[in-house]
Amino acid sequence: HLAAPDWTRSDSDHLRDLCQRYDCRWPVIHDRYAHVPERPLEQLQHRYFTMVQKLLKARAMRAQAGGIGMGKEVDVAALKADTEAKAQGLGVSTKPYSLEYEEQRRGHLKALFNRTRAHEK
Repeated sequence: HLAAPDWTRSDSDHLRDLCQRYDCRWPVIHDRYAHVPERPLEQLQHRYFTMVQKLLKARAMRAQAGGIGMGKEVDVAALKADTEAKAQGLGVSTKPYSLEYEEQRRGHLKALFNRTRAHEK
């Protein structure tokens, strides 16, 4: 369930290893990511966040299915809270990562950063 059309398994594994080694410090990860094709920082973030979200969701579903299969009643609210806590501990949101929004946001920041004194007035 982690397959992506433009990412190979080795690329995804390499990205995961870099994120673990450098604690999701994205400028460092982008600098160290040396696979072909070269990818922008936003694509690296998108892939990592998507992988983590899918893993957390799959693990929560497996835990829920395991509880139901064992004849136990599953507290869905507690399971959701646990998943959100794990995501927060990993520095990941449970909401989908928007690549388009992130690219647009960074473009706006770059434009603000490159303003001259004349533009500020």
